[in-house]
Amino acid sequence: MKKRLLILSDLWGFTQAKYLEIYLQQLESTFEVQPYDCCLLAELPQDQKTQEERHQHFVTRGIQQAVDTLINAERERVYVLAFSVGGTIAWRAALAGMPVDQLFAISATRLRYEEHRPNSKVRLWYGELDPYQPKTEWYEKMQLSADQWPAQGHDIYKHPTVIETICQQLLIS
Repeated sequence: MKKRLLILSDLWGFTQAKYLEIYLQQLESTFEVQPYDCCLLAELPQDQKTQEERHQHFVTRGIQQAVDTLINAERERVYVLAFSVGGTIAWRAALAGMPVDQLFAISATRLRYEEHRPNSKVRLWYGELDPYQPKTEWYEKMQLSADQWPAQGHDIYKHPTVIETICQQLLIS
């Protein structure tokens, strides 16, 4: 039986996620994949089109709405691959009781505000040039480290070489 893998989008959802097809091609033979559009989980209003509007919605109520929806939908043990705000949603869902074996979070910059760490195995990736990634003190407090991609920014999860590496790490986990 295949392990179950949840994939959580960034704040743009799956409407701008051509990169997702590459992840799916590489992972569907090994995992039972369940994609989640974080915009739908967070009940993002259709009229919120700009990055700032979307960000504000997630920060004020969308992250918690998405966590609540996700923990009610997922009761079995899962692996999670999450991009940007999806990483924060997955992290908080794990803290709230969603049974997560491993959390793979890429560019989950809002984690820098988290005070507690889930019990699952956690693997983090950030672009070296992403100014909002957690600071060294946060990693020390959480007893975690992150893989850094040299000369890359926030959208590293969209780059083919990064996708290949992340998928390989998931496949051997």
